[in-house]
Order: sequence, then structure tokens, then C-alpha cells
Amino acid sequence: MTKTKATDWNTLPIAEWVPKTFQTYLADKYKEKYGTKYVTNSFGFEGKKLKEMLAEHDNETIKRFIDTCYREYRPSSNWPTVNFAGMYTFMRAQVLPKVLLAQRAEKLLGSESLKEKTEDSESLKSIEW
Repeated sequence: MTKTKATDWNTLPIAEWVPKTFQTYLADKYKEKYGTKYVTNSFGFEGKKLKEMLAEHDNETIKRFIDTCYREYRPSSNWPTVNFAGMYTFMRAQVLPKVLLAQRAEKLLGSESLKEKTEDSESLKSIEW
């Protein structure tokens, strides 16, 4: 039996993702969204911050955080793209609570359809807490 590589995020169960898996996922999503190779000042910094997040949150939370950041990021002339360093440094305080609240609501209400509702920040306003 062949062991799945840590970088094969599309075949590796999310529970088994490690920082390298997330970095490959980030690079693939970046290429998909922006059409260019992933750009960062420091893979070491990003790996360290991923490890810190993994110590606090589960893999699904981090993946949803990344996906939400990519979806909500609005490019500017100074910052045309976003990488994990930008997500962690500038978007975490705004995006992570939305992800955590959505997960909590899903758990409380037991609704997968709620996931779709809460991933869109405008829909959060329509949920009665």
C-alpha cells in the first residue's frame, strides 16, 4: 500500500493535514485564484503561524479560514493578492470569529445547510442567535 504524501491535500483526509499540506493547498488555491505562482516573503513564517493555529484549532477550521479569506479578500493596487501571512496578520481577527461562529451554529443546530449560509458574511446577519 502506497503512503499518501503530506503535500497531496486532495487525496489526504483533512484530519491528517500538516503545515506542509496546508502550504501546498494555499499554493494551489492561489494559482487557481490569481493564475500565478504562490508568492510569500517567508515560507518559514507561514509554517510557524500554521503550527500555532493547529495548536489552537482543528484542520477543518483552518481550511475554512483559508477558504473564507480567499473568498473575502478584495485586491488593491498595493496588495493585488493575499497569502497566508496576510491572512494571518491582517484578516484573522475579522474572519476567524465568523468561521468559529458558523461551526458553533452548525454544531448547535446540526445543519449542513447552515454552513453555506454562514460562509457568506452577509448571510450571518440573517441568522437569529
